[in-house]
Amino acid sequence: MIHKLIAILFLAFLNAPELFAEKASYEARAGMISSGGFVLFYNSRGPLSYNTLSPGELPKESMDLGEVQCKSCQHAISIPFISSLIGQKSSSVSGALGDGSFKKALSNLLGQRPELRGIYDVKIDIQKVNILGIYRKLCTEVTARGFK
Repeated sequence: MIHKLIAILFLAFLNAPELFAEKASYEARAGMISSGGFVLFYNSRGPLSYNTLSPGELPKESMDLGEVQCKSCQHAISIPFISSLIGQKSSSVSGALGDGSFKKALSNLLGQRPELRGIYDVKIDIQKVNILGIYRKLCTEVTARGFK
């Protein structure tokens, strides 16, 4: 019996690096604007992920056009109310609208810079604005290098 216990502990020791190894912390989460209370209308899109080239993957004949920037936004409004009819002390009615996706941001970029063939070295920022919890804006801001 003791030999089996020692064998199990020995096997566990051999696998110890796997037990203590860090797991990847990346989790894909769509950047959707939040809404609360009773949602009357929600037609909003947000970014999830976007694959781009690295500088070493650019076509040989490409020409660097420098830094390019674009953004796309989602908007939401929430109107608070107090009602004893619904059994709650207070709540809100809300709605959201807008396309804050990468696709929309890049579409905006191509509208500004039609000579672009592509982008690389991409950096993404999310900008949030919240005014008293009534009006919210969530924008996806893209900064990259453009090439043609």
